[in-house]
Amino acid sequence: MSRLARAIEILEAINEQFNEGAECVYRDGLILSDDSTLQDAVAECVGDTSEPLVPVIPHSQRRHYGKNWYGDFVGFIGDHKVIDFGDNKEAAIKWVNE
Repeated sequence: MSRLARAIEILEAINEQFNEGAECVYRDGLILSDDSTLQDAVAECVGDTSEPLVPVIPHSQRRHYGKNWYGDFVGFIGDHKVIDFGDNKEAAIKWVNE
């Protein structure tokens, strides 16, 4: 079972409990069809999140573009200008997304 399907199953079980009149749901409750606790099911669904899914790029190494005083597009890495694109905005956007 995929993580998304498991998360949907957990949310449906919680919703069913509230629809039946429950005022709260405890983390050690056995409300799932496979008799696992809510806490264990959520931990299994979330998995290992110790490393980020998207790499973190420091601000000093991020690429972005802007315009200079002449109206031309220029590329920056951090605070340093590294490339001049002239009036070609598409090339600047392509460079940022590399």
